Amino acid sequence: MSTLLNKAPAANALSAAEFRALVRLKGHSLASLARLWGLTRARLSQIAADPARAPHYAFALLGTPRARARTRPAAPAAPAARAATTGLSGRVCLPDVEPGEVFIVRDSPGEHLPEGEEGVVTAVTCLRGSWLVQLRFTNADYEERYELPYLLSADCFLARTGRLQRL
Repeated sequence: MSTLLNKAPAANALSAAEFRALVRLKGHSLASLARLWGLTRARLSQIAADPARAPHYAFALLGTPRARARTRPAAPAAPAARAATTGLSGRVCLPDVEPGEVFIVRDSPGEHLPEGEEGVVTAVTCLRGSWLVQLRFTNADYEERYELPYLLSADCFLARTGRLQRL
């Protein structure tokens, strides 16, 4: 399989089996790669099976980073906090943030949250298709909701610590 990485993609260079094998070699499933590329799993499956697929998909697949293994320890989550929504594909989609996860203020947005202050995720909810994360900052006696994409972005003033705290 490692020879797949050395195969120079050209028009129709990767068969459907090779395309799927390269997806697995990169550590992805079709579903995770579809999310990464902004496609539905069904559409990516069509692309993989298409013998006349455009060559840019092979280049994109070769340039796709390997999936990282999740190293964060699992924590028991409250059933209400792990509420699921159904995506376009009909599959259940869950957020990547757990209740009890600890975040730290890396760049203070103001006096109400000083740098180094820690916040704990108290709830993860889905409201009208958007995931919202409730954080409680105990030392500052402050609580606020953040949209999940912002919370996980590089622009956010908060950073994950990798720690979990029992609620």
